[in-house]
Amino acid sequence: MRYAIVIRQISAEDGGGYIGLVPDLPGCMSDGETPAQALANTMDAMSEWLDLCHRRGQPEPVPGWRAERMHKERQELVEQLAKLKMLDRNLETLQDRMAEVGRSIRDLQDALEQEDRWINALSITVDPRLPFPGPGIASQHH
Repeated sequence: MRYAIVIRQISAEDGGGYIGLVPDLPGCMSDGETPAQALANTMDAMSEWLDLCHRRGQPEPVPGWRAERMHKERQELVEQLAKLKMLDRNLETLQDRMAEVGRSIRDLQDALEQEDRWINALSITVDPRLPFPGPGIASQHH
């Protein structure tokens, strides 16, 4: 037949045996005790599925359409993932840059405080006419 059939083992807790699926024919499946029996039953189900399709006047699905669609969807997901990874890298770069800006702001604030201390220190003068009394005593000129 033209359509792919997938045979999978059914777990013992789900009853055991095998299931056959036809990905290109939505809902077309069957089962059996052995892989061969599941394949034969799935081929019968596929014939019935296609017969019903013809009776309804519907075209048969193109073999491989589901795999092609899944490949396309997978490719779209891969592209979306790549974009998200790039955004994540950009976010990390932005966070690093923000940390640098934060450090620069702190450095500038420290420099400004140092300048303010120097300005305050320069506004304090010692009157040269007075004897030097010792450390910490100065007069303020206005």
